[in-house]
Amino acid sequence: MTIEELKILRFRFARQNYMIGLDLESTLTIRKKENNILKERGIRMKTKKTIAVQFFFLCLIVCLVGCSAAVTSSNNCNLPATGQGDWYQNNGDVSNCDDNVGFDRPADVPPGQDGRIMAGCSMDGRYVADESVVIDTCTNLTWQRFPRNERKNWSEALVFARDLTLGGFDDWRIPNVHELLSLVHYGRSNGIGIPALDPVFDFSFDGDDVSGVRSYDNYWTSTSVNHLKGSAWYVSFINGEHGFVEKSLKQSIRAVRGGFIPLRTPVIQCSGSISQ
Repeated sequence: MTIEELKILRFRFARQNYMIGLDLESTLTIRKKENNILKERGIRMKTKKTIAVQFFFLCLIVCLVGCSAAVTSSNNCNLPATGQGDWYQNNGDVSNCDDNVGFDRPADVPPGQDGRIMAGCSMDGRYVADESVVIDTCTNLTWQRFPRNERKNWSEALVFARDLTLGGFDDWRIPNVHELLSLVHYGRSNGIGIPALDPVFDFSFDGDDVSGVRSYDNYWTSTSVNHLKGSAWYVSFINGEHGFVEKSLKQSIRAVRGGFIPLRTPVIQCSGSISQ
């Protein structure tokens, strides 16, 4: 027997003793009021219980949706490793596992170096390529594998990517500065010809045209310079640096597709038409 049931029995026992001296009509009236009170109490208890159950399931749904969104977001926002696998002494010499001094106290081999930790998506097996496109399994971006042997100014580059059909896709665009920097391989460039890029992107054009596009060129991004609206950011794959130049200058182009793009159609409401 529960405590609640015991209370009801005690109440009825006390009521019985009280009603012994009452007439039949008074007794029936008291019992009717009592039943109504118990009925109302039961309905209230049931309502509170129903609300509690509904609140629990609502919280569960919110949690599942939130977790799903977090997983989706993380799948689209992974950070790649830089590609460095060596760590160094202060004088620039390559260190090794026998150089433990710097990992115990500040000495010749500073701790926490990128090449020792190698945080991020591994370069091994990161790219899946066919003849014309490369899929980055870390960022889920799809890249134009080999650029065209021509340089364009910034606005021409944007139009070129928009109109590009490659690998069965026609939704290409110029990458933003973060996307293009994600391709930089900081463990490969030698600064004199080997690009800071994974070998999957290596290419060469036939002939002796030294002005032709190279894999270690400066490549346009779609990102304008905030304080100089007539300039845009580029990434140089000679060593992985990035900077900005005037949009009227000609740079190389590597298009991209996919990635996390907010679902807004059109992206910006424009009045009139844009001439190419």
